[in-house]
Amino acid sequence: MKDERVFGEGGYFKEVVTLFRDMVEENVEPNMETYEGLIFACGKGGLYEDAQEILLHMTEKDAVLSSKAYTGVIEAYWQAALYEEALVAFNTMNEVGNELTVETYNILIHMSVRSYVKMEKTRSDPDEWTLETVLSVYCSAGLVHESKEQFKEIKGLGWDDALKVLDEMLANRASNIHQFQTVWILIEEPE
Repeated sequence: MKDERVFGEGGYFKEVVTLFRDMVEENVEPNMETYEGLIFACGKGGLYEDAQEILLHMTEKDAVLSSKAYTGVIEAYWQAALYEEALVAFNTMNEVGNELTVETYNILIHMSVRSYVKMEKTRSDPDEWTLETVLSVYCSAGLVHESKEQFKEIKGLGWDDALKVLDEMLANRASNIHQFQTVWILIEEPE
């Protein structure tokens, strides 16, 4: 049934949930595609309670939860700024062996970036680990300019082991050619 997905893509998130409840009242059993469309709409609309209700209904009907269903729930939590719950759903998805999809990873990346931006806006000072993590992400993406700025910030805080961070990335964590090249550029010409 494509109606749920079409409604969800059109922004009619509450209407999708109402349609689901009407189906349940009339004893019409949704198929997996319908469940996924329902949860997709809940995810886009940040309707985490409704997504939970649909997941509960699925488990009561012994439906096997798909990667798309879990991803929709994760997104619903994310849209509602319930990051810890999103992480729990992600971990559950992982534990039961569901395949992690591009959409799943994209949601997690957005959550991380949003958290870092929120940290900066609230003037919470990042610690060494935070800055190293952000530097690692910039390096992995091959973002030389951003990596240089982040590296300058680390050095500006007076951390004696700023170069050690880059050395460790080269030795242990240079996970791709972009990260290796970017770290090498920083070591060669850090300013």
